[in-house]
Amino acid sequence: MITGLVREAVIGEIYEEAEVTKLTKYGAFVRLFGQTEAFLHISQVAWERTDRMEDVVSVGDRVRVILQNKDDKGRLNVSMKALLPKPERKHSEDEQHA
Repeated sequence: MITGLVREAVIGEIYEEAEVTKLTKYGAFVRLFGQTEAFLHISQVAWERTDRMEDVVSVGDRVRVILQNKDDKGRLNVSMKALLPKPERKHSEDEQHA
């Protein structure tokens, strides 16, 4: 109990069971631990384009994220995409025949 009260989020730390607490047009808020929440921007969900957060996660889902940064106001930003393997680049027809 006391550990959760004094724990601080660490940049680069992976949170295996972050809970989605709220969806927005631009992303989702996730609870890392205790009352510590971070923002997961829609561009940081997957390597493919994500049009709607509702298509990927729901409130109550548990997701794996990494803490990427903390701004000067103490707001935390996380990424799911940074933990996924980067897909191989597909070559166009022109590049294959060059």
